[in-house]
Amino acid sequence: MGSVICESLWIKACSEQMNNDRIKQNFYSYITVHVLVQMAQWN
Repeated sequence: MGSVICESLWIKACSEQMNNDRIKQNFYSYITVHVLVQMAQWN
């Protein structure tokens, strides 16, 4: 769980430095799917 939070913060930090909204959206989409998959695996 801690690694997922760290990864989320890293993605957030990276995306905040990007000016391209499409790239930003792709990053958020990726981390959202990644977290949902992790949660599904825990259950």
